[in-house]
Amino acid sequence: MRGVGLRRNTISSRFSLCEWDQNNRVNYCVARTELDTAERMRTDAWRAVRMTDQRTRMRQNSNTRKISTSRCCCCCCC
Repeated sequence: MRGVGLRRNTISSRFSLCEWDQNNRVNYCVARTELDTAERMRTDAWRAVRMTDQRTRMRQNSNTRKISTSRCCCCCCC
């Protein structure tokens, strides 16, 4: 009976301190890599938004200039 009582009171860990530390370091590295990837994706997305917005403005300005410089061929709308 004494052995059974000792087993209940003894705290045993599943992992050694070395395994725990190594696992934490691996998890930290994975998290850092994922964070870096997410930041890069966010930056790329914003760059695409800005480029699309700039291209749209340039085309709208160009088309506005074309419309304003062209003359209407009929007299009903002038």
